[in-house]
Amino acid sequence: MIIFSLLLSAVSGESQQDRTDRDMLAPWLKFVWESYKQCLDLLKNNNRVEKIYQDVAQMGFRFCQQYNRRPEFRKLCDTIRTHFQQSQKYSQQLYSVNFQLPETQTLHLETRLVQLDTAIAMELWQEAFKAVEDIHSFTTISKKTPKPQQLATYYNKVALVFWKAGNYVFHATTVLKLYVLHKEQKKNITHAELTRLSTKACKFISIKNSIRF
Repeated sequence: MIIFSLLLSAVSGESQQDRTDRDMLAPWLKFVWESYKQCLDLLKNNNRVEKIYQDVAQMGFRFCQQYNRRPEFRKLCDTIRTHFQQSQKYSQQLYSVNFQLPETQTLHLETRLVQLDTAIAMELWQEAFKAVEDIHSFTTISKKTPKPQQLATYYNKVALVFWKAGNYVFHATTVLKLYVLHKEQKKNITHAELTRLSTKACKFISIKNSIRF
C-alpha cells in the first residue's frame, strides 16, 4: 500500500491525503452550491421572503469567494440577473417584489454591492464590469440613490474596475465624482485629501489625452 501510494504520488503529483480531501470535498461543494441554487429558485420574486432571498444570494457570493468557485460565481450572477428581469416582467402578480419600496431597494442594492466586491476580490474583472452595469440598471429602474457612504464605496470600486480595464478616462471621471461627493458630503475632509483626489483625476485624464494624441 505504501509503495502504491508513493508511485501514485510520483505520477499524479499529489499525496494520498490530497486525493482523499479532494474526493470528500468535491461532492460537498457541489451539494452546497446546488442548495443555494435551489433556494434562490424557490424564493425568487416573493416579497414575503425577499430578505431571505438576499441573504442566500450573499451567502452564495461568500461561498464562491471562499472556495474560489469561479464558474459557480458566474452562474450565480446570471441567476440573480435573470430573477431580477423576471421580477420586473411579473411585477403585477400577487406578492411580487415591489422595487419602489425603500426596504426592497436597500436589500437589492446591498446584494449587488456584495456581488461587485466579490468579483473584484476574485479578480473576475468582466463580472465586476457586469456588476457595475447591474447596479446602474437597478438604480435607474428603482430611482434609488445610494447613501453617501455606499456611493463613496461604489465609486472606489468602479474606479478600480475601469483602471484594470484600461479605461483611464472613465477611471478619472469616477475619481472626479468621488472628489465632488467627498467635497459635498464629508464635512471634516482635509485640504490635502481633496488635493489628492483632484490631482489623481487630472493626472489620468492627462495620461489618456497624451496617449490619444
